[in-house]
Amino acid sequence: MNVKRAAFLSVSALALSIASVTPAAAEEEFELLEVTVSDLQEAYEDGTYTAEQVTESYLERIERYEDHYNAFTFLNDQAIEDAKASDERIQNGEAGALEGIPVVIKEAVDVEGFQSTFGWEGFGPDSSISIVPELDAPIVQDLRAEGAIIVGKTNIPAFSTSGTRADTSWAGDTYNAVDRALAPGGSSSGTATAISGNFAVLGVAEETGVLSKIQQLLNL
Repeated sequence: MNVKRAAFLSVSALALSIASVTPAAAEEEFELLEVTVSDLQEAYEDGTYTAEQVTESYLERIERYEDHYNAFTFLNDQAIEDAKASDERIQNGEAGALEGIPVVIKEAVDVEGFQSTFGWEGFGPDSSISIVPELDAPIVQDLRAEGAIIVGKTNIPAFSTSGTRADTSWAGDTYNAVDRALAPGGSSSGTATAISGNFAVLGVAEETGVLSKIQQLLNL
């Protein structure tokens, strides 16, 4: 990954794991709790874990706690197959910079084959209008090229118009991983909860709501 792309990922789109004590974490010790990219890269190199094992662990955790947090709009049913492909590349010495690292993508970002709903019921699964991108957004292309595992797409308020919650989403509200009474993180609620709740290692977010406010102020 070149310097320009790395800067773009770190500055504008990646929400890194942050320390938190979640109800789920308190209930049982999750083996991958607050694991970092470097931790996993070392574990893959020395054989402690495989990308398939790590991806399965996150998917099992999502299955157990998603009903409590509602962080996702869609999950990638090919994630395990993608992880197996990562393991092959690791074994063959062809690993990318994010090989085997589970990542979640904000609903507003296009992912090939995933319905893009923008959080609005008019584009939701029950609507007659279905928008399914044929191409990944550039940042998703970059992530895939570096071997990241796309776990799923994360919940947002309709058209990212809320700065506090995702309560206008067709998928329902997303809840804070620490306390359901607290705001989970604005238009990027799903990504914030997915990362702080340890459903993935990295998450893509963006500032659609902020841009729309700027456009309103400038009368664009």
